[in-house]
Amino acid sequence: MTTATVTIDRTSLGKAPLVIGSNPTGTYVLTDKGLGRPGVTPRLVFAADSPWVDGSVPTAATRANSELPLEVHIQAASASALAAAKADLDEALWQFTYTVTVAEGANSVTWTCYPAAHGLTDVVSDFNVADFFEVWGITIPVYPVAS
Repeated sequence: MTTATVTIDRTSLGKAPLVIGSNPTGTYVLTDKGLGRPGVTPRLVFAADSPWVDGSVPTAATRANSELPLEVHIQAASASALAAAKADLDEALWQFTYTVTVAEGANSVTWTCYPAAHGLTDVVSDFNVADFFEVWGITIPVYPVAS
């Protein structure tokens, strides 16, 4: 069985890397739909438009920044441990510049990343509260070319 992990570097915070994995007993677990791939979007530069000719012609193209989508199940043994785990993940995702390494089996790729958007994928229910877990949707902006 091939496993996937997402490792967020926290060197700038003076902390060990935060690992989001496939181990169902871990604090941070990728859900079944938890790991996407950054897309490729061209950033085009066009020639000056002419008032006499329809359309424009691109004169240059480069890759625009993209996004790495994740869905993460955060779980803990108590309400205070869950609050601490959420704060750690938020802090890791709020770094101005950091790297994220995505490993799938023996293959890995590292991206330079920027502050990420995140939030609950569902409402907070009695079940979540009683079992000390939340599921977050995360979108990490990445430099368009992996390191």
